[in-house]
Amino acid sequence: MINKYTVSDEEFRNMFEKFGLITSAVVMKDADGKSRCFGFVNFQNFDNAAAAVENMNGVSCNEKVLYVGKAQRKSEREAELRAKFEQERISRFEKLKGANLYLKNLDDTINEETPKDLFSKFGTITSCKVNLDPQGISKGSGFVAFSNPDDAAVAMNEMNGTMVGKKPLYVVVAHRKDERRAHLQVELLSSFCGLYLAAIGTGGLKAAAPSLGADQFDEEDPEEAASLSVYFNWLFFSIVTGAIFGVITFLVWVNTFQGWNWGFLVSTLAVLVAVLCLYTGKSLYRQQVPEGSPLAQILQ
Repeated sequence: MINKYTVSDEEFRNMFEKFGLITSAVVMKDADGKSRCFGFVNFQNFDNAAAAVENMNGVSCNEKVLYVGKAQRKSEREAELRAKFEQERISRFEKLKGANLYLKNLDDTINEETPKDLFSKFGTITSCKVNLDPQGISKGSGFVAFSNPDDAAVAMNEMNGTMVGKKPLYVVVAHRKDERRAHLQVELLSSFCGLYLAAIGTGGLKAAAPSLGADQFDEEDPEEAASLSVYFNWLFFSIVTGAIFGVITFLVWVNTFQGWNWGFLVSTLAVLVAVLCLYTGKSLYRQQVPEGSPLAQILQ
């Protein structure tokens, strides 16, 4: 920043020549020849330029404070500003990490005052926002930021799953966009792995049917062969129905509104019950010695 109207190119050069040999010094002017309050000094030696920046940046000159820095192209300045802004944004987010809550499944009647009223009892709220459409109707999501992460943790545990309006509220710690994207990729990978494992398990179901009770039917007898087909259909129907209502519906509900600890407990109890049922019915099973390769039957 150069004092307007008063600094000539020569005076400008004199201000910096003590730091080393100058190849050019110019004050930028408008069409009327008046200073535009900035200029360029080019040193022959890089170290001289660095010394000028270190010693002259922030110095007062004719009632103005000089800004002295490396000359950059517009694209370089914009890239530097973007990087600086992003770093400041990340720093602010990290500082408040755990204190910012993400709200989902908000009722259509919710406005920005509603979350503030609901969450203010847990601590000091620094900001509250509900995402609204152009008509001012809730889009179903929003944020609540606390000054203290501990208050946010208590609020999340208390309010997650609470009925607000006609919908249960979903409350989690807010994450940056890049973190959400990485988390989503992990979830998608887990989902696809689960689908492939389910397909492999389904392929092995028929091969394992004899050990699940299918050996009680004689395939040479037409009536028992038909019963064997019905048995297998009902067996597969029971497994799929259990997956739909037991896993996809009930277990997902438990994980979402009661927490992962409860979901793990329910899954563990279900496995223990299955093992108990298997053991108590052991005396009724007709054991059959496996024939051929089980792997070949699974692949078929």
